[in-house]
Amino acid sequence: MSSDWTCHIRQECVGSEARFELPVRPLDPLRLVGVGVTVVGVVFVVWPLGWLWQIGRKVFEGWPEPAEIMPVVFLLVFVAAGSVPLLLGLAILFGRYLVEWKDGQLHCTEIIGAFRWHRRVPPKPIRRLVVGAASTQIGNAASRERQVFAVLQAQFDDGSKKVVVLGYPKDWLVGLAHELCGYIGAKPVVISTPAVGGAESAPGGGDETEPLDQPAASNVQLDEHAIGLRLVVPPAGVQGVSKGVFLFGLLWCGFMIVFTAGMATSALKNNKIEWGLAAFVIGFWAVGLGMLAAAINMGRRTATLTVAGGRLCVETKGLFGAKRLEWHRSELAAIPANASGMKVSNRPVIELQIHTVAGKKIGLLAGRDEAALRWMANCLGRALQLPAR
Repeated sequence: MSSDWTCHIRQECVGSEARFELPVRPLDPLRLVGVGVTVVGVVFVVWPLGWLWQIGRKVFEGWPEPAEIMPVVFLLVFVAAGSVPLLLGLAILFGRYLVEWKDGQLHCTEIIGAFRWHRRVPPKPIRRLVVGAASTQIGNAASRERQVFAVLQAQFDDGSKKVVVLGYPKDWLVGLAHELCGYIGAKPVVISTPAVGGAESAPGGGDETEPLDQPAASNVQLDEHAIGLRLVVPPAGVQGVSKGVFLFGLLWCGFMIVFTAGMATSALKNNKIEWGLAAFVIGFWAVGLGMLAAAINMGRRTATLTVAGGRLCVETKGLFGAKRLEWHRSELAAIPANASGMKVSNRPVIELQIHTVAGKKIGLLAGRDEAALRWMANCLGRALQLPAR
């Protein structure tokens, strides 16, 4: 693939205004993700629409039994929920961008066939444009920078950022950013490099060489001894780290109770079981119960981090069993508290990260108190005599 962005992005400039038309994203193997997401969306949308159609026919033929109408609200929720992955999958497969600088403002439009989603960048001074490639990691495998899935962001004077373009090769977006800077009057383009292991540091995420005091609200137990230390992290509780997942799981299961009751009533009345529908219902029950189990597991999870004899041992215990990992000091590059890559209410979720010299990253205790995580990272880094980042 050519790295010359002008070969792929159509540019039109008239006076002080400019228009950049990007093609469909060249995601190559990642396009399979779009296919999978689209299929999930289709299943979630088509199946409930088929049932709604049957209910609508009964309404026109004669008012149905109340039990047959009960699932309508639940089905509409499924249609709305399924529309999200459907649109996301179509955007991955067929989406393209239009970026415009006009009337002194930066405008972004996501185009999917005949549909357009217009997003205007906030009308405030843009300090610089930042280009970075997404990084991915599966399990303990080394993080790899996805050069074909980069993001172009506008950074404002107040430090906030806004995504301008997402999902294109990094070389293309760097060229586009340099061209846009001439119109915006922003500072030179910043090409961000992921931190060790692929995660960007959160604001204020640098590790300190000086000891930090344990936060007053922290319930982590610290035991220091001559050859190291031990940190014992008790359960945070569902309220502490997984309240949102737990409540959504309860809502999901609540709808499933109503839906299953309506289906059972209809089956008893007609003395017939729709086995295909029953299989779908079982699958949706599995999703809801899975969310509840995951939330409870996050809330009950404990961790013990031990430094002794120049080695770090991490033991985690949860609803689904225990896990133990161990490294020698020479295998470790840094132990920071960094952004996990997830966001809640537009704020990064911080986790304790263990970065190895081989480029692997292990994330722990995501969603715990940020100050406590930074204190724990500081304790472990000092005990292992790791360099500050």
